[in-house]
Amino acid sequence: MKLFSILAPLALASTVAAAPGWGDWHGGKPSCPTDNCLTQADADDIVSKFMSVLDHPDVSAANATAQALIADSFFEKSDSINMLAGHPVGSESFSGKAQYIQGVLLAPSITGINTNMILYASCNKVVWYWTFTGIGTKQIPINGINIFEINEQKQIADMYVEFNNIAWGKKERKKMLILKERDVFGLLSNLTVPECRRLLDSLHNMLREYSRTKHASPSDRTIHQPERDVIVTKLGNTTLFMPSSVTTSTGIKVVTISPTGGLKGAINLFSPDGTLLGVLNAAEVTAFRTSLAVMIPFVRYPHPKTNMLVFGAGRQAEWHIKLALLLSEGESAGAVKHVTVVNRTAPRGRMEQLFATLRQRYPDVTLDFLLKTDAEYDAKLQVAIKASDMICGCTPSTVPHFPARYLDHKPRYISLIGSYKPEMQEVDAETLLSGEYIYVDTEEGCLSEAGELIKANVQDHQLIELGELLGDKPFALDGNLVFKCVGLGIMDTVMAGELLQIAQEKGVGLVVDDF
Repeated sequence: MKLFSILAPLALASTVAAAPGWGDWHGGKPSCPTDNCLTQADADDIVSKFMSVLDHPDVSAANATAQALIADSFFEKSDSINMLAGHPVGSESFSGKAQYIQGVLLAPSITGINTNMILYASCNKVVWYWTFTGIGTKQIPINGINIFEINEQKQIADMYVEFNNIAWGKKERKKMLILKERDVFGLLSNLTVPECRRLLDSLHNMLREYSRTKHASPSDRTIHQPERDVIVTKLGNTTLFMPSSVTTSTGIKVVTISPTGGLKGAINLFSPDGTLLGVLNAAEVTAFRTSLAVMIPFVRYPHPKTNMLVFGAGRQAEWHIKLALLLSEGESAGAVKHVTVVNRTAPRGRMEQLFATLRQRYPDVTLDFLLKTDAEYDAKLQVAIKASDMICGCTPSTVPHFPARYLDHKPRYISLIGSYKPEMQEVDAETLLSGEYIYVDTEEGCLSEAGELIKANVQDHQLIELGELLGDKPFALDGNLVFKCVGLGIMDTVMAGELLQIAQEKGVGLVVDDF
């Protein structure tokens, strides 16, 4: 997928601070303080094994090699890749051993790499200088340096790389691409688990960079997120203008929410020099990226997520369900097994089709619908809430969906994405404050826009941004995990870049050569 399928397996990052100084290599091997330092033979062996994993002619053998070679705490960084892929400079290009290995082995074999030099340095680092001619037109060689940091078990703990990405760019000139609603829906609906997890990592890395740099001076920021502008017309239409930049790409989403229902609009994505890279239908991207943000705490939630209760039956609710089931695939315990959708009317249109599709794909998952018009609605809702492990609010409600007394002391993951105005409220204050903290996508946005937080007089010290969560370890908590999301323009910009790359690889969309 995207650049990952060709370059990310090489990847690794740009932070030379982690690398040994050139002076360490000058005049022979470095001086090592212990007897456990790497030798040249160790360095040659590590690079040889790594290259065999990239090639993976025998996937089973390559997997065994990778499992032994890659450390559990593995991550990689590469600003060369971040610049090409439109990701925030300085962010991790990949994290997590299992996802990395799976991604490499599902990608095409990487061949055509010539080793120019292998060095061991600073006792626990290996430097691999390489030339790669197996991409693009294969006329311009791409030279790069990987820095492997090796742990005491002689496993790759982390990797850093830089290469001449201008050579890549000359061979991979991008054309303007238009993705219609059905194009975006098709691409997202056919995501595999590894592809979805890579999008999840990409989104989380962007949020980390946002949290890290938002208080920096404008000249030092890699993320630029101005406040959105809102226009409300006499006809009752609300139009949102959401600009953002991740340095390597700039985007703006313009969407209108009308009294007749639904969200319509488009996302424009530009290169750093202002070249229009693509235009995407915004409705599907908005629903997907918001639901994907909900999955960041979801995959780290330490308790079972067997019973999922969803308020709403629109696109947001649809993507919450699809992503929760997709990211639960392969879990032996705690996976989603029962989904209940609460709505005013019976399932119809897309939700009706979704239920039919999911019943075929997940025959062991029970899918139910609870109507608010049911004569026994309150009693049935109370039963459903008590049984729930995960509650998702996906409607612009102005009154809480349920009173806090319906909750018992059982821990739950409660996500709230429906309210985006001060007068809106999906849960009461007691439910909102039922966790140790409230996790949010943006402190400033939630404090000024989310009705639940405003009415509960929540202060910034009660909030933790998703971008402040490092690594991929599960949450350490006993009570409820509460997450509130109002959305950021950078979420659209990053997802738009990912989707344009996937569409180019799969030949989807309308290409415009002479825009």
